[in-house]
Amino acid sequence: MRSRILRALLAPPAFVAFVGCVAQPCLIDFTLTANPPPVGGQYTAGQNVQFCFTVNQWDQPLNNWLHGVVPTFGAGWDAGTFIADPGPSDCFGLVGNWAFFNSVTGTGPFNVGTVGPGWFYDDDLDGDPGNNLGDNCFGPWTFCFSISVASDINCVDGADLSVTFDTFGDSETGAWTDAGCGGDVVGTQAATALCCSANAGTDGVASLCFSDGLTDLFNFLGNFPDAGGTWTDPFGTPVAQPIDPAVSASGDYTYTANIPGCAPDQSIVSVTISFGANAGADAFASICDLGPPTDLFPFLFGAEAGGTWTDPFGFFFSGIFDPAFNTNGSYTYSVPGIGNCPSDDAFVIVDIVASPNVGTSTALDLCSNTGAVDLLPVLGADFGGTWVDPNGNGSNGFFDPFSSVPGTYTYTLAGNPPCTFAEASVDVAVNNPPQTGAVIPTSACSGDAPIDLFPLFFGLADPWGTWTDPASNPFDGILDPSTDVSGDYTYTVAGILPCPDGVSIIQVTINPSPNAGAPGGLTICAQGDPVDLFLSLLGTPDAGGTWA
Repeated sequence: MRSRILRALLAPPAFVAFVGCVAQPCLIDFTLTANPPPVGGQYTAGQNVQFCFTVNQWDQPLNNWLHGVVPTFGAGWDAGTFIADPGPSDCFGLVGNWAFFNSVTGTGPFNVGTVGPGWFYDDDLDGDPGNNLGDNCFGPWTFCFSISVASDINCVDGADLSVTFDTFGDSETGAWTDAGCGGDVVGTQAATALCCSANAGTDGVASLCFSDGLTDLFNFLGNFPDAGGTWTDPFGTPVAQPIDPAVSASGDYTYTANIPGCAPDQSIVSVTISFGANAGADAFASICDLGPPTDLFPFLFGAEAGGTWTDPFGFFFSGIFDPAFNTNGSYTYSVPGIGNCPSDDAFVIVDIVASPNVGTSTALDLCSNTGAVDLLPVLGADFGGTWVDPNGNGSNGFFDPFSSVPGTYTYTLAGNPPCTFAEASVDVAVNNPPQTGAVIPTSACSGDAPIDLFPLFFGLADPWGTWTDPASNPFDGILDPSTDVSGDYTYTVAGILPCPDGVSIIQVTINPSPNAGAPGGLTICAQGDPVDLFLSLLGTPDAGGTWA
C-alpha cells in the first residue's frame, strides 16, 4: 500500500487547504453517453444499449483519490444481460489497476460500508480494493458497460430505464483516513420501456436467377413477419415488391415493419442474383482430316469457360478434336448452372473434310527406250492438279524419256476449305538399256583352233555380260571346235531396271574337217582285175573325194 507520506507528496498543492474540512462533492465534471440514445424517451423490449461514463475532472479534497464507480439500473433493465468492459488504466502509471468487483468494503474510518457491484481501484493488486488507496489524478477515467431492456413477459410498458452512477473516494470505499467526498451521484435522463414492437420476421436468403420471374422477397422472411412494411434495396433506395431479378442488384434488401405506437423492426433478405449458364451458340466446324488437333471451344460464340465436353457417344471428351482419332458428329459442351440458374448446353457439329488426294511421293525409273509415261497414275493422285518439272516450268504430267528432263516432277492439288493445297512428287530417273550387239551366224571347222566369240560383236556389245552354251550351261566365250558343239551361244548383259537384260546370240556351226584316211599300201598283179584304191586307205576316210 502507498504510504501516507507518499500520498502527501503526491497530493496537488491546490487541495492542501481542504485538510480537516467536512466531506463535499468530488466529481466536478463528467460525460455520460448512451448508444443508442432513447427515442422519445423510450427503449424497446430487448433492446441492447451501451453506456459509457467518463469522469472528466475529479477534485481531491483532503487528498481523497477516486476509488470506485458503481452503476445502478432502473427496474426495466434485464440485469442478467449486464456486461462490464474492463476498467481504465492506472492514470499515474503505477502498478495498480481498475477492475469490476461484485462488492467492496472499505477499511478506513469513514467507509460507507459494502458497495457494488462496480469498478474499484486495486492499488496493491491483492484482489481486495477495500484495503488500499485510490487512483491519484484529476481524470479522465472512462467506464463502459452494455445492458438490455427486459423482454417477453418481463417487459413492462413504462418501466424505469434510468441509469445512475455513484462515485467514491478512497476514504469511502478504501483505506484513506480523511473524509473528503460525499454526495457524488449522477443519473441519466429519464427513459422508460416500450414493450410492443413490430415484427419484421427473421432474416432470409434468396438465391435467384436473372431469368426468374417477378419475386416477392417477403416470402423469404421467417417467423411470420407483419405485412404492410416497406423495403429498401442494397443502396438504401425504396423498392417495391415483387422485384424483377433481370434488372435488380444482388445484396441485402431491408424490410421495415411498422405498427403505430410501437417500435419498428427490420429484417434483411440477402439476395444473390446469378446469371444463367452460357454454353454459347451451337456451331458447325469443318476440320481437315490431315489437320492438327483443334480446340472446339472457340467455335461456341459467347460461351463461358469451365464447362465439360462429351463426344457423339456420350463419353467424356477433352474439347480438343484430333481428326486422326475422333469422328464426325455432334460434340456437346455443358456449363453447370449457378445458384438457381439451370445448366446450359451447346453443340459443335464436326464435319471432317477430306484433304486433296495427291497420292504418295515416289521414285520412277524408266528405260530410255520406253515411250511417254503418264505420271499421275504413278502417284495415285486425283485429277485436276498442276505439274512442275525439275526446272520449275509447267508440265503436262507426261514424261518422255527421249525428250523430257530427268528429275523431280511436283504435282499440286487444291483442297476444299479448310483443307489447303497438297503436293506430291515423282523423282524420275532414266536408264539406258544394255548393248549386246546383234545375232551373228558363224561356222568353224572341227579341226580349227579355239575361237574368242566376243570380237564377233565388232565392239557393239557391253563387255560385262555372261555366256551360255547351247545347253544353257555357263560358257567362257572361247569356242573350241574340236570339243564344243554347234548351236546358239548366248551372250547376256544385265539391264538396269526397268530396262530388260540385253541378249545376243552367235549361231555357231562346227563342220567336221575332211578325212582322207591314213596312207595305205597295195600290191596288184598287172593282169589282175581293176582295184578300188579307196578300200586300201587306212582309217575312216570320207567318201566323195578325188584322186590324183
